[in-house]
Amino acid sequence: MCELYTMIDKRCKERGTNVTQMCNSLNLTRSMLSELKAERTKSLTSDVLTKIANHLECSVDYLLGRTDNPMSHLTQAGSTVNNAPISGNFNSIGNSGSISVSTTEHALDENEKALLEYYKELSPLDKAQLLIDVAKMSKKEKDT
Repeated sequence: MCELYTMIDKRCKERGTNVTQMCNSLNLTRSMLSELKAERTKSLTSDVLTKIANHLECSVDYLLGRTDNPMSHLTQAGSTVNNAPISGNFNSIGNSGSISVSTTEHALDENEKALLEYYKELSPLDKAQLLIDVAKMSKKEKDT
């Protein structure tokens, strides 16, 4: 059995589902994963793999067996927002969604208020990923 399929199946079980249900939820053909399981194919497209990882709330690296931590993409050392460290229990993103960010208090302008409203609608995993992405963008902007 292909290691990638094994990891997808394992993560499905950890999340209380199975591969067939996951495929149905993502509008993927079950045969795509059956081919992977039977080792008639060894890989999935990056789009499909990313879709599966997002659905299973884990990193692509975890599914590929590159890390034992399903949330490895959320625990990157040195992630900051406005030079304030991102803190929180990232291993419980899927459960409690608790993430705290230390920032300087100030009145929000209209764009910031709109951004906050969009942010509130995101899943806990997407919120964590957004914080990391924004931190990276902020760092790049400061470096230029």
